[in-house]
Amino acid sequence: MLESYVLRRKFCILAAAMPVALIAKREWRDGELLSVDIKDFQTGKRRLDHRYLCTIAGADMHYVVEYDKPLKAAVHDRVKFIVDKDRLIIVDSDRKERPARIEKRERAPR
Repeated sequence: MLESYVLRRKFCILAAAMPVALIAKREWRDGELLSVDIKDFQTGKRRLDHRYLCTIAGADMHYVVEYDKPLKAAVHDRVKFIVDKDRLIIVDSDRKERPARIEKRERAPR
């Protein structure tokens, strides 16, 4: 009985620490916010919504992502980002992580 309690407790501690270990292995890349284009579209009779298309330049690729709210970074600012499959996570100037789906990938010109 005591052994199963100890094993369950060890498992719970390891399971709780696992997400922290996975997050710590992220490899942040340096990049530049090349451009921000605002895309307007009408959602109702008098309502206009905005989407923000951001182009981020990495060492070898350019990524285009779309956000509902503007990034807190100026064009041509250095940014940190991670590419995780089809998602890109940017850390903006207030140090918040902003995930978005990658809309387009292009090879960077040499």
